[in-house]
Amino acid sequence: MTDQECSIGWDRETYIAVQLNNKWIFFIFTYNDDGLEITIYSHEQLPVHMMELAVIVKNTMVHMLFPKEVKKAKASKAE
Repeated sequence: MTDQECSIGWDRETYIAVQLNNKWIFFIFTYNDDGLEITIYSHEQLPVHMMELAVIVKNTMVHMLFPKEVKKAKASKAE
């Protein structure tokens, strides 16, 4: 990773940008009717290995934002 940048969406889209080998990869967060969506974008043609890495990062962010496991909590009856 050679650089990074982020925007929290003030009059722009919310994104996290990561520069790998001097090529920027943007992870754009948009909210629509189906919920939050993360889109991968770059101004340049990315090599396959960089696209694969970008998908791994995106999937990691999705799993951190929307965990699949639900923690179980026990409730006891009041006597």
